[in-house]
Amino acid sequence: MILKKIFFRPKALVASISTFLVILITYSCSGQTLNSNQGTDFWYGYPGTTDNPVFAIYITSATNTSGTVSIPGQGVSKPFTVTPGVRTRVTLQGPSPGGVIESISYPTKGSPNAVHITALNNISVSTTEEYSLRSESTCILPVQLLGTSYYIMNDTIMPTSGISGVSTFMLVSQGCSDTVEITPSRNIPGHVANIPYTVTLQSGDIFIV
Repeated sequence: MILKKIFFRPKALVASISTFLVILITYSCSGQTLNSNQGTDFWYGYPGTTDNPVFAIYITSATNTSGTVSIPGQGVSKPFTVTPGVRTRVTLQGPSPGGVIESISYPTKGSPNAVHITALNNISVSTTEEYSLRSESTCILPVQLLGTSYYIMNDTIMPTSGISGVSTFMLVSQGCSDTVEITPSRNIPGHVANIPYTVTLQSGDIFIV
């Protein structure tokens, strides 16, 4: 098992953990400490996939509201409205494999592919990768639930096919540029165990480790 300790400069971040792991980085734009998944400002990203899923975003609210789902670095923007008690669904799959889906599901290091969601009133957000008989979902946490230090537990993957693999985590930056310090507990490609290294991200960047 690889244990990575991640330190962030004075700016804040938040992690969303489910079938895929996302760490979001932001400047200190909010001093709230409310323990709720509701908010008006959200950032996240999608890891790579080997198929062609639909990226579905589900939005709910206790009040009538409206907002926008965007990928600022890709020039993508979709408006939405929410009615209390009704779940709003927004999809990001492009009209073809070369559309929006391609640019966000195969991000390179430091690529500007983060998804940004804003709303006029508090909303709750979850997202799902939907393909054939499989789906992977996660709850997206709002910007106000941000911290500065995380431990990430990753393990070697040994599927029944005999082909080994590794797990990953993803950093998603928003708000402004920021520097992240990462300390792996074991050797990883390009980096030695217990030796910290830093990554600088611009607003809306995605970085996969």
